[in-house]
Amino acid sequence: MFCHSAKSPVPVNQSVLTNLPAVGPPDCRNLTRKKSHLHSVPVNCRLYFCCTNPNIMRKIILVNFITLDGVIQSPGGPQEDTSGNFQWGGWVAPFGDDMLHKKLMAVMEQPFDLLLGRRTYDIFAAHWPHYDDFVGKKFNGAEKFVVSHHNIPLPWEHTTLITGDVVAQLQALKKTDGPDLQVYGSSGLVQTLLKHQLVDIAHLWLHPVTIGSGKRLFENGTLPGSWKLTDAIPTSTGVILITYEAAGALQTRAIDAKPPSAAELERRKKVQEENAKS
Repeated sequence: MFCHSAKSPVPVNQSVLTNLPAVGPPDCRNLTRKKSHLHSVPVNCRLYFCCTNPNIMRKIILVNFITLDGVIQSPGGPQEDTSGNFQWGGWVAPFGDDMLHKKLMAVMEQPFDLLLGRRTYDIFAAHWPHYDDFVGKKFNGAEKFVVSHHNIPLPWEHTTLITGDVVAQLQALKKTDGPDLQVYGSSGLVQTLLKHQLVDIAHLWLHPVTIGSGKRLFENGTLPGSWKLTDAIPTSTGVILITYEAAGALQTRAIDAKPPSAAELERRKKVQEENAKS
């Protein structure tokens, strides 16, 4: 059971508050039952909820600027990530507006730890410790978990390295007491998270540009699955601020339920034969 001390409130589902057991800290039993489906639990209630509700888990939340063709590389500037000779960094800048800023602030106002891939960690660690604006304070004060295949220097304060059996460690991390884990950029790490269905929420801020090359959000290895749309906001510059929640297995069926014709059956047979040869 993962009930060690936490530094931030833990999101608790409404059903947890509705079905509190009759024992426990008095101020935990008497929590106001709000209509919102998530609540921030007082510090002295965290251990109580964790131990009485072992199914509560930290969410892994993707936060990514993305192009129409799925590229997430180097949105912030020309020199942010030039790996693979990428020449189109800074594609987000022309599309900023008040709505996008408001959405980003709303996401960052929530309690969170950072979960980053090695390259994004290097980018952030070289930049954010030198700034104390709102974003800098949030990132610098957060616990950082960086995933790497090798031991690496960890110059940024409050950083923990995850290496070795990464998937097992991430699964264990989700079960620990603490705030949700936000993932920015980190295209390589994202592939691992998607392959093992560890992503719970995806904020995808879709920009009206195509690049044609670069690191993409969904690469080979992504498992089939369904996503539930929970928010979609168009901005004044043509960006769509989309939020999805993981919604389980992919469901498929035929659009047209009519019996297939003889020609259609022959076409399917031909495709199967071609597949067998490939």
